[in-house]
Amino acid sequence: MFLIPIYKKGCSSTNIVCKCPAGEGTGLAVSVQVDGQDLANPTSKSYKYASATLTLLDRTSASQAGGGPLVITGTNFGTSQSKVTVNVAANPCVITSFAQGSITCTLPSGTGVSQVNVVVAGQAAANTLTFTYSSPQISLLSPDNGPTAGGVV
Repeated sequence: MFLIPIYKKGCSSTNIVCKCPAGEGTGLAVSVQVDGQDLANPTSKSYKYASATLTLLDRTSASQAGGGPLVITGTNFGTSQSKVTVNVAANPCVITSFAQGSITCTLPSGTGVSQVNVVVAGQAAANTLTFTYSSPQISLLSPDNGPTAGGVV
C-alpha cells in the first residue's frame, strides 16, 4: 500500500487526480485519506504498474560456455534491483548493473535458441527477446586421415 499526497488541482467530490510514486508491482492496495482521516469504505480496487518492455540486447549470440556481460535495454524495470530477475532460457542471468532502462547481467551457459525473460516484482515483462548460443565448431582436425582398418590416430 502506498499513500500519495493529493493535490487540490484535479480533485472534485467524485474524482481524485494524483501523482503516483516510482515503483513496481501489481495488486497494490489503494488507500485514501482526507484531512488525515481514512476513507470510511476502503476501495477493493488495486493499482498495477506497467510491465517491463524489452527493446534491445547488446548481443544476440555467444558461445555455449556463456560468461561475459549481457546488456538488456528496455523500460519499466522498476526502482529496486532486488525485485528484478533475468533468465536466459531457464538459467539465471546474475544482475551486475541495474537502472530503470538498462540491466547488465552475466550470461549463463546454455544451448540453442533461448528467450531472455525479465520479471519485475513478480510481473513478467510484456515481451521476451531471442538469444542464440553458438554450436561448437571444429577448427582443427589432426591428423585428417587414417588407415581403413580404423584404430587410434
